Amino acid sequence: MFRSRYHETDRTWTLAPAYDLNPNVANVLIALTWLGRPQIPTRFEPLTKLAEIGGIPARAAKTIYDEVEAATLGGWRAAAAYAGASEKIAGIWEKEMLQQTKPLRDDARLRAAPSKRSSAPSSSPAKK
Repeated sequence: MFRSRYHETDRTWTLAPAYDLNPNVANVLIALTWLGRPQIPTRFEPLTKLAEIGGIPARAAKTIYDEVEAATLGGWRAAAAYAGASEKIAGIWEKEMLQQTKPLRDDARLRAAPSKRSSAPSSSPAKK
């Protein structure tokens, strides 16, 4: 989910900071759309496609995704407390974030896992 910001003074575009990413516990949708679809992606491919549209290479997109995931999920409780959210509300939002993004996070992890190579011995005859 990348947004752009236009700077009038120097007439340039930059990536805008993430915003409005709190889960909506009333349903499974969040406020942003992903390539015109309101559902949270369940596969990493749409994020890669969106990044590439914005000029971000796939490898960099994965790195950015990993950093945002770590900061968001790893720092959620501290950020919620700093913002004044009660422990109960922070817990509800955390549960929703984890539940609603689980398929995407699982797919992203699968893409990062090294492929398993067969360790079966070769069938070529041994030399004596």
